[in-house]
Amino acid sequence: MAKMYRKFFSFLSLCLSFAFFFFVILLYKTFPETDINAIIFHLKSGQTLLFENYVVYICQVYLIPFLIISLLTGVIINIYYPKYGKALCRLLLVSSIFVLIAKYQLIDYIKNSFVKSTFYEKYYVQPDVNAIKFPSTKKNLVVLYLESIEQTYQAKEIFNDNLLPKLSLIKKEYVSFSDYYEIYGAGWTIAGLVTTNCGIPLITPLAPNMYGIQKKFLPGAVCLQDILAVHGYRQIFMIGGSKYFSCFDSFFNNRAEPHAEIIDNEFFNRKDNYWGAKDSFLYKAAQQKITELSKSHQPFSLLIMTINTHQPKGILDNQCSGNKDNFMDIVKCADYMAADFIEWLKKQPFFKNISLVVLGDHLVINNALYDKYLQPHQKKRRIFNLFINSNYTENINTNRHFSGVDIFPTVLEGIGADIPNRRLGLGVSLYDNSQQTLIEVLGKKRLDEELYKKSDRYFDFVFDTE
Repeated sequence: MAKMYRKFFSFLSLCLSFAFFFFVILLYKTFPETDINAIIFHLKSGQTLLFENYVVYICQVYLIPFLIISLLTGVIINIYYPKYGKALCRLLLVSSIFVLIAKYQLIDYIKNSFVKSTFYEKYYVQPDVNAIKFPSTKKNLVVLYLESIEQTYQAKEIFNDNLLPKLSLIKKEYVSFSDYYEIYGAGWTIAGLVTTNCGIPLITPLAPNMYGIQKKFLPGAVCLQDILAVHGYRQIFMIGGSKYFSCFDSFFNNRAEPHAEIIDNEFFNRKDNYWGAKDSFLYKAAQQKITELSKSHQPFSLLIMTINTHQPKGILDNQCSGNKDNFMDIVKCADYMAADFIEWLKKQPFFKNISLVVLGDHLVINNALYDKYLQPHQKKRRIFNLFINSNYTENINTNRHFSGVDIFPTVLEGIGADIPNRRLGLGVSLYDNSQQTLIEVLGKKRLDEELYKKSDRYFDFVFDTE
């Protein structure tokens, strides 16, 4: 009986070791460029939702093969090579831990969680919603977030083609700043949204707080939504996926009153891809919404989040020709659809009172183009940005090195807001040629190092002390 128990526990230990090993491989394959901060956020958030189709994909590609290999290997070793079982368990565990430490800087993350920094006390500018002044006739705002769209896609020397030909032409007519870097805490969708809307990255502290479960998302931070709400803007967020994924609902709906209206896949009721409705339905709904909102005298802010280019496989919309299994064609399709939306908006009689901002939400995390084309050119990678119909059109220095925190004050100034000292959060308006961004002052490497450290001031953003 004792021998049978030993064999059972040996088999169980081996299977669990394989399971942990394959879990780490799954993390690496799914998030090759995501830091441990992002992974911990999704594990802690409490509202992160894996969609049914994506779960099926993960099971087919990874989970089922890994499970079969684990069971077969466990049985074979337990029966024929029992003396190697413990050694294999140790090897699998050590290998897994090594990958976590080397790839995701797990030790650095834990260590820096206990290293205090006064970075925010030195550089953070608390937005004063009452000190920010708007003109009597307020300009409307449309922000189009293009999923994982990089400026890098324009590089013919990398792809032997410009994957964003139509957006590249539009950029020549308007304002696009040269070097938009992804900083620590801004490398996935909700983090990119937080960074550009609040002027701070999204950091997940080693503490029991769960984003989305508290009454508010970052209750101590003042974000774009808070400022626009105070100044009478009607606010809408549109996405083809679910508002619950990555706590979108908590971020947009629980911040300021009146609450933002959220239009998500409950409205579209479609499963065109892993995440929800494809972008053709999103753009059509956005056009209808903008037309409706423009009939009102109330100023509005509409944030739109596309999804067709989301990892792992993307989706080729029906509006485009090409190979649905060729991610270059999927990117070109996203370019075509975004440009078509912009051209539609430019033709509308209400366009003169709309400031349009087009941004990639973050760099590519992992798709079919990553390993061959993007990963070898890490230093050249930049996020796409385009500012159309801003209040600032002349004497702009577009040769800027900046990050998402600088988008926050830049967007506000673009719709005519007068900001004291032209700084908000950690950002500076890119229309201000006299002030440098934090990346221009510190460099990206040092800025990331500072953001990595523990900050009592950042804790004030995260925790609701009321």
